[in-house]
Amino acid sequence: VRGGPVTLSLPTPVHQTRNVENNNPPSNTTFPAFALSKFFFERFPSWLDYHDLKKRLSKISHVTNLFVSRKKTSRGRWFGFVSFLSTLKESEICDSLNLIWFDSYKIRANPVRFQKDPEGKKPDLVIKPQPQPKAMPKLTFRDSRTFVEALSVTKHPKKMVYYESIPDDKEWLLRSLVGSINTNVDYAHLEHMVLKNIRPTVGFHFLGASQAVITFPNRESMEKELVNGSSVLKTSFSHLKPWKKGAKATDRFVWVSILGLPLIGWNRRCIESIIEKAGKMVGYEITSVSQGSLTGVKVLLSTTSFETLNEHVLLVLDGDEFDISIMEMKPDFCPHRLQSNIQWILLQH
Repeated sequence: VRGGPVTLSLPTPVHQTRNVENNNPPSNTTFPAFALSKFFFERFPSWLDYHDLKKRLSKISHVTNLFVSRKKTSRGRWFGFVSFLSTLKESEICDSLNLIWFDSYKIRANPVRFQKDPEGKKPDLVIKPQPQPKAMPKLTFRDSRTFVEALSVTKHPKKMVYYESIPDDKEWLLRSLVGSINTNVDYAHLEHMVLKNIRPTVGFHFLGASQAVITFPNRESMEKELVNGSSVLKTSFSHLKPWKKGAKATDRFVWVSILGLPLIGWNRRCIESIIEKAGKMVGYEITSVSQGSLTGVKVLLSTTSFETLNEHVLLVLDGDEFDISIMEMKPDFCPHRLQSNIQWILLQH
């Protein structure tokens, strides 16, 4: 009826009640227990990176701590300690560790049996009464050495070795000449030149870096060549004499690599000044300057030092300072043993 009261029928709202207890798990649900376990492991390669090792161990379970020692065990093996926080049993983790391989290296692992107290508490120390030490009588010693003797360092005597040579030891030496190599001689072709032009010869050897031994088939031919004196021997050697008992090498050949040298210093005078204390320059490897990449100069030296050369030189070139590194490459590498694919030349003035 127009103008009369109107009754509206509205839908009853549905109230959704959320049980707060739904967030809690049922009383019968159990979570796995996490346990902290620590293991000692060894027998991994020295080239293995720390992060790669940790990444591999993390595949077993969560790694909480990883320690890799910088020293080796008494058996010469690298070792370390790793801690896991895992639901796995200690035996299962240990078995997984012992199945890890790095190339030909298989890890060996064992659980750490003795660990520190997790609470970090130290036991109370019980101080026991110590008996009074007996008074020692005062002793007076008189040093009869002089002041100079007290300051001098005592040198241990050298080990004496006795040997008596036999005729076979010096048979080839009695038919050999020993001489000093002259300056500016082409070391690369010296052996070939001697064996080709001096007849008859059966052997040529560098004696260190400044001398050579030329061997003949017999003593008569050696003495004849020494008297006649061919032009090759005169121009290539000085003080050429028959072998004597005291003949020995007083120096050696050595290849060194010179790194950090600026391009303006890639010349003979500059290189000779750099290696002046190391030795005398004989030549350089031509491939180090003929390739597309100019990295360092490989130089052949004659040096009296029998220790491995590894020096750093501060080069002052036109007022600027450069740190130059001199490192030995191939010890006792003679020029006549050069491979055919490695060319070298004698540096000229």
